[in-house]
Amino acid sequence: ILLNMGPMVNSRSADYAPTLNINSNTLLFTSKRSELDLGIKQRSNEDLYISLRDDYGIWNKAKPVSQINSRYNEGSATLSGDGQTLYFSRCECMDCIGDCDLFVASLQPDSTWGDIQNLGINVNSLSWDSHPSLSRNEDTLYFASDRLGGFGLSDIYFTYKLPGGQWAKARNMGPV
Repeated sequence: ILLNMGPMVNSRSADYAPTLNINSNTLLFTSKRSELDLGIKQRSNEDLYISLRDDYGIWNKAKPVSQINSRYNEGSATLSGDGQTLYFSRCECMDCIGDCDLFVASLQPDSTWGDIQNLGINVNSLSWDSHPSLSRNEDTLYFASDRLGGFGLSDIYFTYKLPGGQWAKARNMGPV
């Protein structure tokens, strides 16, 4: 059954790449909503938005995740099971290794996102890396990449946490 989330969540712009937290009461998604650039002209930018479902099952008005969103394009996020860690992609930024990289942020005591870090060269490539998805036990991160050495135009790669908490060198899932 397809149900439109309505105007509290959706916009007239492209809204896509939704993800829910484990309790299905937090919705994160990417949106290309227009914003005023220096108060002069409209520009589209991919940003992360969040909507919370209240106790009555009603989704609240979607709001930008202001601590994550920047003048660069952010999107395609996934949350850890406890909701304390956010993985997302950011494109064409000063801290990026390639076209788009995977980043991680931690939920701070004041309920804002902080400690934003690029996942580094073991995970990211000089190409496009995006669409993270965390395994159920949160020790493996899957993502899409169009890096050299793949089998198609965009392949699924994975990385896993090493004993020290760092991520292992990303590997292609294979040709199937």
